[in-house]
Amino acid sequence: MATDSFKLRRPWLKNRPWDVIVFLNEDLCRKGNAQHGKTSDGYEKTKVFWEAEFAKEMDIRDAIDVCLKCHRSAPFLNFNGNTFAAVARQFCQSAVEELDRAQQKAFISTVGHYVAGITSASELENALRSVSIALEKSKK
Repeated sequence: MATDSFKLRRPWLKNRPWDVIVFLNEDLCRKGNAQHGKTSDGYEKTKVFWEAEFAKEMDIRDAIDVCLKCHRSAPFLNFNGNTFAAVARQFCQSAVEELDRAQQKAFISTVGHYVAGITSASELENALRSVSIALEKSKK
Protein backbone atom coordinates (compact mmCIF):
# COMPACT_ATOMS: atom_id res chain seq x y z
CA MET A 1 0.00 0.00 0.00
CA ALA A 2 1.13 3.52 -0.68
CA THR A 3 1.59 5.62 2.41
CA ASP A 4 -0.82 8.31 3.63
CA SER A 5 0.19 11.30 1.50
CA PHE A 6 -1.11 9.55 -1.63
CA LYS A 7 -4.28 8.42 0.11
CA LEU A 8 -5.60 11.99 0.13
CA ARG A 9 -8.74 12.06 -1.93
CA ARG A 10 -8.71 14.63 -4.71
CA PRO A 11 -10.45 15.09 -8.04
CA TRP A 12 -7.27 14.11 -9.91
CA LEU A 13 -9.02 13.77 -13.26
CA LYS A 14 -11.42 16.73 -13.06
CA ASN A 15 -9.66 18.94 -15.60
CA ARG A 16 -9.89 16.22 -18.21
CA PRO A 17 -13.44 15.81 -19.49
CA TRP A 18 -14.02 13.24 -22.22
CA ASP A 19 -13.61 15.75 -25.07
CA VAL A 20 -10.05 16.41 -23.83
CA ILE A 21 -9.33 12.66 -23.93
CA VAL A 22 -10.67 12.45 -27.49
CA PHE A 23 -8.56 15.44 -28.53
CA LEU A 24 -5.45 13.91 -26.94
CA ASN A 25 -5.99 10.63 -28.78
CA GLU A 26 -6.64 12.46 -32.04
CA ASP A 27 -3.40 14.42 -31.60
CA LEU A 28 -1.39 11.27 -30.80
CA CYS A 29 -2.83 9.52 -33.85
CA ARG A 30 -2.02 12.47 -36.11
CA LYS A 31 1.56 12.62 -34.83
CA GLY A 32 1.91 8.85 -35.20
CA ASN A 33 0.35 8.75 -38.66
CA ALA A 34 -2.39 6.45 -37.41
CA GLN A 35 -6.11 6.52 -38.00
CA HIS A 36 -8.11 8.20 -35.24
CA GLY A 37 -11.54 6.83 -34.57
CA LYS A 38 -13.92 5.15 -32.16
CA THR A 39 -14.14 1.42 -31.62
CA SER A 40 -17.59 -0.09 -31.88
CA ASP A 41 -17.27 -2.18 -28.73
CA GLY A 42 -15.24 0.04 -26.40
CA TYR A 43 -15.89 3.68 -27.11
CA GLU A 44 -19.33 4.26 -25.64
CA LYS A 45 -18.84 2.18 -22.47
CA THR A 46 -15.48 3.87 -21.82
CA LYS A 47 -16.94 7.31 -22.36
CA VAL A 48 -19.79 6.58 -19.92
CA PHE A 49 -17.32 5.18 -17.36
CA TRP A 50 -14.94 8.16 -17.71
CA GLU A 51 -17.75 10.69 -17.42
CA ALA A 52 -18.98 8.98 -14.25
CA GLU A 53 -15.50 8.94 -12.69
CA PHE A 54 -13.50 11.95 -13.83
CA ALA A 55 -14.93 14.53 -11.40
CA LYS A 56 -14.92 12.26 -8.34
CA GLU A 57 -12.53 12.63 -5.47
CA MET A 58 -10.32 9.55 -5.18
CA ASP A 59 -6.83 8.66 -4.08
CA ILE A 60 -4.07 8.75 -6.65
CA ARG A 61 -3.94 4.96 -7.08
CA ASP A 62 -7.65 4.85 -7.88
CA ALA A 63 -7.21 7.63 -10.45
CA ILE A 64 -4.33 5.71 -12.06
CA ASP A 65 -6.52 2.60 -12.15
CA VAL A 66 -9.31 4.54 -13.90
CA CYS A 67 -6.78 5.29 -16.64
CA LEU A 68 -5.71 1.64 -16.78
CA LYS A 69 -9.31 0.44 -17.07
CA CYS A 70 -10.00 2.92 -19.86
CA HIS A 71 -6.89 1.80 -21.74
CA ARG A 72 -7.99 -1.82 -21.46
CA SER A 73 -11.48 -0.95 -22.71
CA ALA A 74 -9.89 0.30 -25.96
CA PRO A 75 -12.25 3.13 -26.89
CA PHE A 76 -10.09 4.28 -29.81
CA LEU A 77 -8.73 2.55 -32.87
CA ASN A 78 -5.11 3.39 -31.98
CA PHE A 79 -2.92 4.70 -29.17
CA ASN A 80 -5.23 3.82 -26.25
CA GLY A 81 -2.28 3.05 -23.98
CA ASN A 82 -0.45 6.24 -24.95
CA THR A 83 -3.58 8.34 -24.45
CA PHE A 84 -4.42 7.18 -20.94
CA ALA A 85 -0.77 6.89 -19.87
CA ALA A 86 -0.33 10.56 -20.87
CA VAL A 87 -3.33 11.55 -18.76
CA ALA A 88 -1.99 9.64 -15.74
CA ARG A 89 1.50 11.09 -16.14
CA GLN A 90 0.04 14.60 -16.28
CA PHE A 91 -1.94 14.44 -13.05
CA CYS A 92 0.80 12.50 -11.24
CA GLN A 93 3.36 15.14 -12.20
CA SER A 94 1.50 17.69 -10.09
CA ALA A 95 1.71 15.38 -7.07
CA VAL A 96 5.51 15.11 -7.12
CA GLU A 97 6.63 18.60 -8.15
CA GLU A 98 8.54 19.15 -4.91
CA LEU A 99 10.81 16.15 -5.50
CA ASP A 100 14.05 16.27 -7.47
CA ARG A 101 13.91 15.66 -11.22
CA ALA A 102 15.27 12.11 -11.03
CA GLN A 103 12.60 11.03 -8.54
CA GLN A 104 9.89 12.74 -10.57
CA LYS A 105 10.99 11.10 -13.82
CA ALA A 106 11.25 7.64 -12.28
CA PHE A 107 7.78 7.88 -10.75
CA ILE A 108 6.10 9.35 -13.82
CA SER A 109 7.72 6.70 -16.00
CA THR A 110 6.45 3.91 -13.75
CA VAL A 111 2.92 5.35 -13.79
CA GLY A 112 2.92 5.60 -17.59
CA HIS A 113 4.23 2.07 -17.97
CA TYR A 114 1.63 0.73 -15.53
CA VAL A 115 -1.26 2.34 -17.42
CA ALA A 116 0.19 1.08 -20.71
CA GLY A 117 0.32 -2.44 -19.27
CA ILE A 118 4.10 -2.78 -19.17
CA THR A 119 4.70 -2.45 -15.41
CA SER A 120 3.04 -4.62 -12.76
CA ALA A 121 0.77 -3.47 -9.94
CA SER A 122 3.46 -4.38 -7.40
CA GLU A 123 5.99 -2.17 -9.22
CA LEU A 124 3.50 0.69 -9.14
CA GLU A 125 2.90 0.12 -5.40
CA ASN A 126 6.66 0.23 -4.79
CA ALA A 127 6.93 3.50 -6.71
CA LEU A 128 3.98 4.99 -4.82
CA ARG A 129 5.52 3.95 -1.52
CA SER A 130 8.95 5.37 -2.41
CA VAL A 131 7.59 8.67 -3.60
CA SER A 132 5.27 8.98 -0.64
CA ILE A 133 8.19 8.49 1.75
CA ALA A 134 10.28 11.02 -0.19
CA LEU A 135 7.44 13.54 -0.06
CA GLU A 136 7.10 13.06 3.71
CA LYS A 137 10.84 13.63 4.14
CA SER A 138 10.73 16.77 1.98
CA LYS A 139 8.13 18.27 4.34
CA LYS A 140 10.41 17.97 7.37
